[in-house]
Amino acid sequence: MSMRDAWGIPEFRRLLIGNGVNMLGTSIFIIGMSWTVAQIGGPKLYGLIWTAYFLGHLPLLLYGGMVVDRMPRRTVALIADLSQAVLVTLGIIALLAGFDEIKTLLVVTFLTGGATAFSIPAIGALVPDLVEEDLLPQANAIRGVAMTAAWMLGPLIGGFTVGLWGIEACLLIDVVTFIFSGAVLWTITEIPVVRDEAGDLREEVVEAWEFVKTQPWLFAGILMFMIWHIGDSAIEIGV
Repeated sequence: MSMRDAWGIPEFRRLLIGNGVNMLGTSIFIIGMSWTVAQIGGPKLYGLIWTAYFLGHLPLLLYGGMVVDRMPRRTVALIADLSQAVLVTLGIIALLAGFDEIKTLLVVTFLTGGATAFSIPAIGALVPDLVEEDLLPQANAIRGVAMTAAWMLGPLIGGFTVGLWGIEACLLIDVVTFIFSGAVLWTITEIPVVRDEAGDLREEVVEAWEFVKTQPWLFAGILMFMIWHIGDSAIEIGV
């Protein structure tokens, strides 16, 4: 089994291309948004914009995982992509209409953060649906390379774009990439989720959190991940 075998799976290949373009647009938006906010309000507002993102993202992340466990992953990812395309489009309209840039970007970042709480687990769970178990390591390796390439090229493109045409152009590129990703997802077969039983969503979230608390290694890993993000964010703001 080789990476070529994983790449040879048509639906996985399309998913990889669509998600890679999606990540490219997201990184362009992040650079454009970060530069715009830093220029207007300095490091405090830059930190606030990321706080807005995670306030929208973290509370819904557990629910996102539960939804992905109940609904077809392609459908969840498709709805999340199209929702973000609509949200960012509304942000562009608001900016062109003269609304305050900081407030508009705060709202857009908060809402798109909530949407990614569903798209991230959906894409992650969709890969095993499309790839045989023996090829999963190779498929995940290819996906890792594609994501790294997107996050490497996106800031370069985003920097040039925001410098030449402003944040609106970055947002427009982001919208186009969301639509492209959604169009690609539309071509992928919808695979039903098979569950033995469907419990109450809220009860499942509580049960999952209770399980995390009984596993010291898992709880410690989550805590360390949070601490790492805090430190990384502090370094980014300082730089």
